[in-house]
Amino acid sequence: MSEKIKTFDELTISDDFLFCKVMEETDLLKKLLQKILTDIDFTDLNVIITQKTIREFYGSHGIRIDVYSETGNQMFAVEMQVRKYSDLPKRSRYYQSVMDLYDLKKNQSYRDLKDTYVIFICPFDMFGANMMVYTFRNLETKTGIELNDRTSKIFVNCTGNATEEYSGLKPFADYVMGKQVNDMYVEEIRKAEKSAKENPLNRREYMEVWEKLIFEREQGREEGREEGKQITLEYVIRLLMAKGSSFSEAVNFLNLTDEEIEKCRPLIQQAK
Repeated sequence: MSEKIKTFDELTISDDFLFCKVMEETDLLKKLLQKILTDIDFTDLNVIITQKTIREFYGSHGIRIDVYSETGNQMFAVEMQVRKYSDLPKRSRYYQSVMDLYDLKKNQSYRDLKDTYVIFICPFDMFGANMMVYTFRNLETKTGIELNDRTSKIFVNCTGNATEEYSGLKPFADYVMGKQVNDMYVEEIRKAEKSAKENPLNRREYMEVWEKLIFEREQGREEGREEGKQITLEYVIRLLMAKGSSFSEAVNFLNLTDEEIEKCRPLIQQAK
């Protein structure tokens, strides 16, 4: 059964388009991240990318990060994820790898990599332990020694039990679930939603995205997968070339076939 695409007026905070528009307000994003990562100082947080900036990749797996932000030594990718895909853990792994690729410039040391946090906000319990926040890091399997590669993958379960540590997150989680909430932060969210919906440019942008999604569905799933794969390859090659790699070095690094290389070759001219 195909999923019904909502109209602009039907959007709520649980829809990634509106979530992105709301979180363009840095102060709101800071407050949300502080409720999830209670031991981090977000004073100097900057919102770098929202869905609008990379909307040309809308629908391509692993590329469309809803909100990307960073401090001096940390990066945060936040996504509103309402569908319970079984591959979400692997998606979090790929997001983290793309963030590293985006962060590390040519001639930089691995020591320069920022701490990365991939955060999925979900209206379901992905892991069945009824926790509100699941935090995963790489550990040695027998001793529990942490690898300390400074990567974290976090799943916020909006249906979960809120311990004292996450009591400040519960009103937002309840709001995502469509519940009536009396909370100062949620009231700020409501005001930002209202402002975003009153902006005619947002309505027009959403209609463009909506039309594109409908068109892609009409073109068939297989064609969409092939197009998405090509967009992803071109995006990663652009990133590598922007960081100083030649086209040949980029395609060799990605181990592309001759056919894939030929499809991407126009990027050489575009880079000039």
